[in-house]
Amino acid sequence: MKRTTFQFLALTTFAVMLAGTLEARQSEVPPPTIRPRGAGQGQGGAGKAPKQAQQLPRNLTADQPTQPPIRANNNAQIQRNKVENAVVARYLGGFQKNVDLDDEQTQKLSQKLGAYVRQQLNLAERRNLALMRLKELNDQKASEEEIQAQKQILDEAEARQANATKRFYNEVNPDLTVQQQAKLRVYMDSTDQSVRQAIQRSRNDQAPPR
Repeated sequence: MKRTTFQFLALTTFAVMLAGTLEARQSEVPPPTIRPRGAGQGQGGAGKAPKQAQQLPRNLTADQPTQPPIRANNNAQIQRNKVENAVVARYLGGFQKNVDLDDEQTQKLSQKLGAYVRQQLNLAERRNLALMRLKELNDQKASEEEIQAQKQILDEAEARQANATKRFYNEVNPDLTVQQQAKLRVYMDSTDQSVRQAIQRSRNDQAPPR
């Protein structure tokens, strides 16, 4: 089955998401110990207040163990959204000019294009995860049944990508002339290539020197 050009983009999105998660976890700092006022002082006016205050730090740490993962997940989602927004912006940036759309067409179809790009990124990410799992099973010399089941998952993911692309063009073509339909295909292909090249350059710049 023909692979869509969004596969590499989605793999990068997933890598950035994982990097954001690791960065967030490394930057976590344990909450400071809170000392109650009046602790260790005389009994005047203290009553039961010191005992209740001493329980406060224990509540902040032991009763809320899930706070760091939540912060990490939020940071990962922020990184993921940034990548998706940048990719969508790249497709929308030259949409009107390169497809020769009027203002009404641009307003009507831009939302569909943005939704399609986001959908393809998500679907391609699922496809890449399925492929990674298939490679793992193959390296582990898993049973034929396990490999066949995972291969079916991969086939379904690729079929969803192809179906989403077909639906997108079926939805937008009625609002375009034949010439605009041709320009849209050319524009999508050239934008796919330019985005992939930009991502590759970014990866090369970030790679440690050998």
